[in-house]
Amino acid sequence: SHVTEAALTAALTKFRGDISQVPPVYSAIKKDGKKAYELARKGIEVEMEARQVHVYKLELSKPYAETQPLFHLSIQCGGGTYIR
Repeated sequence: SHVTEAALTAALTKFRGDISQVPPVYSAIKKDGKKAYELARKGIEVEMEARQVHVYKLELSKPYAETQPLFHLSIQCGGGTYIR
């Protein structure tokens, strides 16, 4: 299917505002007094719980026609938000 700038812009709306996000296991969030990444590196299975984060702004920062098949984003978000 063909991706359009309008479709990308519409898809971004569901990632704005208060969202629930599961942090990666290789994060510095503490589980049982240890950083999750320390446990994960030792091969210990770490179950991360979803957290509420806030995304204030999320939009295309360059016209998709100039960057496709990639797209460039501009984001403003609260602390604890993981972007990849």
